[in-house]
Amino acid sequence: MKHRAAAIRLACVTTVVVAFLGTAVGRGNDYPLRPVAIQDVKVPDGFWAPRLRANREVTVWHDFKMCEETHRIDNFAVAGGLKAGQFVGIYFNDSDVYKVIEGASYVLATNRDPKLDRYLDELIAKIAAAQED
Repeated sequence: MKHRAAAIRLACVTTVVVAFLGTAVGRGNDYPLRPVAIQDVKVPDGFWAPRLRANREVTVWHDFKMCEETHRIDNFAVAGGLKAGQFVGIYFNDSDVYKVIEGASYVLATNRDPKLDRYLDELIAKIAAAQED
């Protein structure tokens, strides 16, 4: 699990870094459009704003709860020696956790949330513990 988790982690980190840096990879200086930093995007309308708020306040937390209930997060703690036990579930369960982390990262990029920030720090520590040297 450790090698697979590291590869998936790298893919997720790469995706997030490219998104946040707003780089136009492979484009010359003649490209007329420039990306906007995610922090500079505001969606105050009556259609998307409530959905983004629901994602921030409900969906992300529900997704993490499901990852906890299905032992996806515990698998990292077990692999890292932080908790006794055995791997539970199917071999690619860790990828679900990475996708929820990605969504939570977008939430944090646009909205300050100390509770979510702390939760992610604790989760990332579990993932880091599960990595090989």
